[in-house]
Amino acid sequence: MYVARRLTPRTIKVAYNSKTYNIHDPNDVIYVSAFGSGYLCDFSGGKKSYYKVLFNYEDIIICCYNIHILYVILQNIYGVNSIIELSKLNWDYSKWKVDLIPLKGKDLPSNLLVIKHLLNIGTYGEILNIKDLEHACPLPDNRGWGGERPREVYYKYGFPIMTSAIMKTLKPKQRLVKCPFPIESINPKRKAIVQDFEGIKKCFTCGVKDGEKDKFGNVCNFEKGHLDPHINGGDSTAAYQCKWCNTFYKDKLTWNYETGKPEFNLYGIIRDASKKEVINVMTRLGYTISL
Repeated sequence: MYVARRLTPRTIKVAYNSKTYNIHDPNDVIYVSAFGSGYLCDFSGGKKSYYKVLFNYEDIIICCYNIHILYVILQNIYGVNSIIELSKLNWDYSKWKVDLIPLKGKDLPSNLLVIKHLLNIGTYGEILNIKDLEHACPLPDNRGWGGERPREVYYKYGFPIMTSAIMKTLKPKQRLVKCPFPIESINPKRKAIVQDFEGIKKCFTCGVKDGEKDKFGNVCNFEKGHLDPHINGGDSTAAYQCKWCNTFYKDKLTWNYETGKPEFNLYGIIRDASKKEVINVMTRLGYTISL
């Protein structure tokens, strides 16, 4: 006769830091309850989680409440010191499954739906088309898989989803995921660090000065405009920019502060123009457009 026994968990203490584990907390420790090859961690990264992570790989089962904590536990299990080392191990993705489960009856936000889909596609390093991604994983908002969505996944969570702005061999509507590991540097807030190039407080794109009226007819209210836009995932360097310019240019313009000249993003310009206007401009330039 077999007698059912309740497994007594052993507690694992895992020290981690932002350099080796790529998460926000600079230095911390988590405690993980281990049941054979099953692992449970209630720590969610300093704030209450609204989703649960359930991971399966071969005989390993991990339940936690923060997507990055999953990789902290995996690094401890496999005895490696960095996310990069972990990503380079020989993984069989046919046995790999990551589920993100919403808590308290709420739906997963779009950025986590994107991550959930990308962590389970099975093959990596291949070109993906936005149209196919939108068909395979429809998102509840109107932004879909375009716009700033890649920045949310790449720069906020560290997952390597490549766009044409990051990998020049890709076309604008193509994506490429290197691997299902957050191997990129996380920069969730991208604080604007203002560069005062001329010692004069003025808009670096249109030149309106402090106290003058902007294109709205209002006294200029300066904002911190990133020289390389959010949507492109640029760095923190910024300069003073009037509200009109910062609202209008978005990702249409990257400012090269070494040459003092703008570099235009043609895709962003065409994307926001009407079809009639695009056809008219292309015709004026001598191109024949067939629809």
